[in-house]
Parts: sequence; C-alpha cells; structure tokens
Amino acid sequence: MLTRVNKVDAHAGEFTLAGVWLSSTNELTADHRNGLTAPVLLEATKNHPVLTATGRKALGDVKAGEVLYRYDATTNSLAAYKVVSAEAAGRSVKQVYNLSTESGAYLIGETVVLDK
Repeated sequence: MLTRVNKVDAHAGEFTLAGVWLSSTNELTADHRNGLTAPVLLEATKNHPVLTATGRKALGDVKAGEVLYRYDATTNSLAAYKVVSAEAAGRSVKQVYNLSTESGAYLIGETVVLDK
C-alpha cells in the first residue's frame, strides 16, 4: 500500500479529536478464552474521512458496529475491523495535519483513512 504524498497541510488552533475503538472481525466472539488482542484506537478530527464497509464517512459519524479496514502486513492485504466503541469528543490537540496523496488514501497506525 505505497502511495506518494503530494501535499501536507498543517492547521494550528484547538481541535477536538473523535475516536473509534476497533477489533478484528475475526476475533469477535463471546468466548474470552481465545486470547483476544486489545482493541485499537483510531483518533482524528470528527470530519476526517475514513473508509467503511459502506464507503466514505467522516470519523465523527462512524458508529459502533460499523466496519473499517486495517492493513495486515503478514498477508499484505486489508482486514475488516469492527468498531466496538465510538467517542464523538475525546482529547484536544493544538495542531492537525491533512495529507493529499496520489491514491487518495493512506494508513494511520495501519488503519485506512482518506484524503479530505
């Protein structure tokens, strides 16, 4: 999943981040004995677009039960991850960045996000 970054925009101010906790759809089970891995947190501004199973969606609009995609280096492919929890307002930061890429998508912590 290589792509070229064409442009980086930095924005200073006060930005509240939204967050979603993701768990592999292959690991969702009621059986706690399987040694499940901990959910993964993805944070971004609430209007930052992500790739869901139903298409492009702002992170702040993503709800529990929806599916996002993460890159799996062992298989060199995308894997489905279910949102187990969504937080509309999380911590605040003073600077955010937007990337413009050749492919229109890139990875943040192995999770697929989209150019704005």
